[in-house]
This record gives sequence, C-alpha cells and structure tokens, in this order.
Amino acid sequence: MDSIVEVEESKALSSNPRNYYDRAGGPFLKMPFADILKVTLAPDATEGPYADLLSRPIDWEHVDSLAEKIRAHGFLANQWPTFFFEPGGKLTVSKGNHRTAALQKLAREGFDQIPEVLFYIENKRKTDEDLVAELWLDNDAKDLDQDTKAKVAYTLWKFMNQNVKRVADKLAISTTQVENLLAYNKIPDDIKAMVKNGTSAASNILEAYKQAGENADDTRAILNAALEKAVASGKAKITAKHVKKAKAPTRTKIVQTDVEDFIQNGASEDAQEFVSDLADLAKRAMAVLKAMAETNPDADEVAFELESLLERGERKGFIGRRNHG
Repeated sequence: MDSIVEVEESKALSSNPRNYYDRAGGPFLKMPFADILKVTLAPDATEGPYADLLSRPIDWEHVDSLAEKIRAHGFLANQWPTFFFEPGGKLTVSKGNHRTAALQKLAREGFDQIPEVLFYIENKRKTDEDLVAELWLDNDAKDLDQDTKAKVAYTLWKFMNQNVKRVADKLAISTTQVENLLAYNKIPDDIKAMVKNGTSAASNILEAYKQAGENADDTRAILNAALEKAVASGKAKITAKHVKKAKAPTRTKIVQTDVEDFIQNGASEDAQEFVSDLADLAKRAMAVLKAMAETNPDADEVAFELESLLERGERKGFIGRRNHG
C-alpha cells in the first residue's frame, strides 16, 4: 500500500489539475481564497507569444481600483480568472491578470469575505489566430487604444490570408472597422503621436490620412493646417471639422491625354491659363537648353524634344503659335 507521501508525490507529478482542486460546478474548479497567492501572475497584462503586440505592463492603479470594488461589492460570478496548469500543480494566469492581482492584494491584506476562488483551467491548444484574437477579445476590462487594435487586426489579417471578412468575424466587428484599422496601421508613428499627446483623436488622424490619399506627407500637411485652424479658434485639439476644412496640397500632373481631353471638352479658364503659362516656361527652358547644347549633348537632345512637343501643341491648338521670325 502506498504511503501518504507517495500518493502526494504521485499527485504532484500528475498533469490533471482535478487531482488538486475540487469541482465547483460547470467548467470551474475551486481553491481556498488564500491559495490565490500561489498563482503566478503573468509578467504582462496579456500573455502568450503575441503579447508584445500590446506591451501593456500590469497597471497597479487599476489593480488597486479592482481590489476596492471587490471589497465593496464582492466578485462577479462571470469574472473568475482562467489559469494554465503545469505539471506539479503550478498555476499561471492565462486570462484575468489584473483581477488575479487584485485578489492577491486582498489576500495579503487579510480580506476574508471570499471563502473560495473559482477558476477555469485552459488546456486546449490554440491556433495562432485564436491567440491573436484573444488579445482583443479578452481585454474588455481595459479598452485598447486604436494603435493596439490596429496592430492586432493587421496581425490577424496576415494570418488569415488577408481576408477582411474572416478578421471581422473573428473579432466580432464590421468589415469597415477592419479596413479602417488596417489603414490606421499604415500611418507613420510620428503622425499617430498626435493621438498620444492629446492633439487629435485617432478618428481625425485616419480621416486626414484618407483625405490625403494615404500619402504621409500630405497627411502631415492636412493635420498641420487643421491644428492651425484649431489654435486660431481658441482650441488646443483638432476636431473633425478642422480636418474637413483643411486641404491637401494640390499636386498637378499634366500629360498629353489630360490636355487633349480638357481642350476637346471645354477647358476652364484656369486650366487654359495654366497650359499657356506652362508653354511659356517651356519656351524659355528651350532657349536655355539650346544655349547649352554646344557643350552638353543631353541639353541639345532635351531641347529638340521640347521643341517638337511645342510644335505639336501649336498644330493641335493647345497653345498659341510662336513667332518663328
């Protein structure tokens, strides 16, 4: 017959947590309240191989706040933590790191109004998609900022073969939200810093980025203009109205088909004036290039091409005829 010591050692080597803890109904096990101090807190508020997506250390002020709420109102039945079980009986937090830390704080202070701690054991192997999605779904106790949500959505999007619909279903959000998060993830950090320093809301940063055609330099220009408008109106923070009124720098690119199209279909006076000015500048540039042609073969070639282009414009009536005297 095995001795009591041998039985205990056998239990200690067991990989079944139910050899250690009694059932508490449903999927939960239970432990004496004081045993919560034996549970190992994860080093960060989220755990697992993708925890660096969040990089959120334990917020001890939040722990203190939770502890006071538990002291005053008890522990909500649907908020019990989830632990990993390791051979030898060691438990490590999987979900509910802040809640577990709050319970440990109360246990150290001698709180005795919770006789037992219920907990769920996580032993099912999870896919990469599940682990990433949990960074989002299991952190409802503390809202994630837009940058973190964007990183999670982007990582999940890569795992799911860039399928926006699958990401939306996994995170229980709309496809539009996923697309916005993917766009936000592309915005340079120096622009998103305006959110962290309180100058703008994330939604305004994203709107400026879209307004700029996802061009980073134009986004900066829009936000700078919006900030100037905000300051001029006595506000320290950009609003959606300021972003809407700010304009991206105009980048005009004229090509032959564009010119032909707006001449044939009736160009505006501004467009006609622009083409005329452009032709005048081209004529001056051609004269300079011809003067350089004797010593620079490239200048001679460019001058020839420019002259040919101007002659073509004259034949088509795009620009006024030059005096060839």
